[in-house]
Amino acid sequence: TDFSKHERLKRLYISNNQLKQWRSICALGWLFPQLEVLIASNNPLESFRSDDDLQQCFPHLTTLSLDQVEISDWQDII
Repeated sequence: TDFSKHERLKRLYISNNQLKQWRSICALGWLFPQLEVLIASNNPLESFRSDDDLQQCFPHLTTLSLDQVEISDWQDII
């Protein structure tokens, strides 16, 4: 799929998509480099741990909503 025609996308809602790994969410930043708002609620995300740097994945992100996820260790989000 050619996502280049959507590279200026600024808002993305991906709630309820069964995303479990932060790597899957971070990949969206590479596909949509101008993303400012990402709503990814109600996904079974278990951890934020990844080799991917948040700032590199989402250089323009100002809002990240991840409510109702399955984070079990607060150290994962610090």
